[in-house]
Amino acid sequence: MRSLFLLSVPAALLTGCDVGTYPQLWESTDAAVALGEAEAFVARTDDGLGVLLLSNDGDGGAFTLALLQGEAAQTVTGTWVQGSGEMEMQADYRWDKEDESHLSRLKVKGPSGSSVTDVRIASYASDERGMWVDDLLWLELDHVLGAIDPTTEQGAHDVMSLYALTLELGQNRVLGFGGAGMMQYLDNPTDFTGLVGGTQTVSIHDIRNPENIFAYEGFEELPGLQLDGERHTRTDASATSGHLFGTVDFLWDLDDEEGTVLEGSVYYGSEDGSEGVQLVDSNPGAGAYVLTLDGVDWTIPFDEFGYENLYGLLEDLSAD
Repeated sequence: MRSLFLLSVPAALLTGCDVGTYPQLWESTDAAVALGEAEAFVARTDDGLGVLLLSNDGDGGAFTLALLQGEAAQTVTGTWVQGSGEMEMQADYRWDKEDESHLSRLKVKGPSGSSVTDVRIASYASDERGMWVDDLLWLELDHVLGAIDPTTEQGAHDVMSLYALTLELGQNRVLGFGGAGMMQYLDNPTDFTGLVGGTQTVSIHDIRNPENIFAYEGFEELPGLQLDGERHTRTDASATSGHLFGTVDFLWDLDDEEGTVLEGSVYYGSEDGSEGVQLVDSNPGAGAYVLTLDGVDWTIPFDEFGYENLYGLLEDLSAD
């Protein structure tokens, strides 16, 4: 995984080794600090996708860097200082998520967090599309949005992929997400701060037929994209079959010259499971989402939902 400032991939991501007990809330509070005003960049890395958020007080500020590689992810926060053609970045906290797709649900640990002290210096140069950091082009999010026409089918899929990226970024900081560690949220709603602002509240109800709830209030991981609403995952006692339901609304300020604000929602399905997305072997395996953009509905099959669908667009925009 090629990183912005040469963070190495933790050994656990490569080996899948047992790194201890399930992450618990008492091991780490919600360490994310909302950046508020921030610039966003995305990059197609050798083996995944990167997201970089920078706040800027003139000669530096705070940063968040997320590197996604399939089921594995690493998120780092810290501060940065601008020099002459260089960026000095000091990390202070990191979340790691291993690729545990080969494990049974009861053995999955999910994301864990820890304090770090790591300083890296990288070269950078501006580009009309964003900036080069070392030998990797980071595209401004606004540049990517400018290439998307949300009135077309392809554009609707691209918007859905960016929505999926927002969810992925948020989930990767929820301790124990996806495994038995989620039981710590049983009747214990817990808030997690958005990278830019707002909150996502994670909770579980009814241990006999677990229902995971992600509730969003002004939740903002990418600048300008705010989520409000709830998405529910209801399963049987084995947590292998069930369905999704709920609706999440969003407003996306495209920050263009026309002042465009895109209004939309994602419908996951009905509470009784008669429509929407069904779970098969613990993952979405049937059905479809409904994406509504400015009053127009688009049906997105379950297997076309994911941030990975942005790879082609990012590669095209990054081509010389």
